[in-house]
Amino acid sequence: MIEMNGICKTYGSRDTKTSVLKDFNIRIADGEFVILFGRSGCGKTTLLNIIGLLDQADSGDYYLDGQSVVDMTEKERANTRNATLGYIFQGFYLLPDLTVAENISLPLKYAGLSKKKRDEKALLLLDEIGLLRKRDLKPVELSGGEKQRVAIARALSNQPKYILADEPTGSLDIANRDQIMRVLMKMHKEKGCSIIMVTHDRELLPYADTIVKMQ
Repeated sequence: MIEMNGICKTYGSRDTKTSVLKDFNIRIADGEFVILFGRSGCGKTTLLNIIGLLDQADSGDYYLDGQSVVDMTEKERANTRNATLGYIFQGFYLLPDLTVAENISLPLKYAGLSKKKRDEKALLLLDEIGLLRKRDLKPVELSGGEKQRVAIARALSNQPKYILADEPTGSLDIANRDQIMRVLMKMHKEKGCSIIMVTHDRELLPYADTIVKMQ
């Protein structure tokens, strides 16, 4: 479970401070699909980055599975990110010199799995997203929708409890957008992971269990 109380985040210098989050509260149950919805600049990505331990709140309480994030050391935060959280971004962020299968297995390498186990897991995930035949291609040889499916598989490779998705369909056409959402929903139901997704696309709201409208 994710629980945040009184979260505040401000950017800028003393004379040009901008309050992005002010006394923000949220509770996300295990296995829940939550959409953070709102206009650009309302703090959606900032909140996602705080949830994902990529940023820190200025004040407030954040408990991840009952443990206070505020009290974590940097090493503990890094270990938690690697073991518990998976990330999907609008820009894909696939490494261009690695094959599709190698991109997916990269987090498993950092986790210390053998090459044999990494390869087996990558191929299994590729099969689940319907891209097994493209395992040896480089990202440049894929369409935008295919790249995002690979990014989803990479995010799931460590079997994270939480998937954090920042506008994962923002750069895709409608057909690819819908395909990506079908893949996400399939993984959500089959693997039971929580999904916290940022979007400004109203068409995606019906997918969520909970919609958090941010101003």
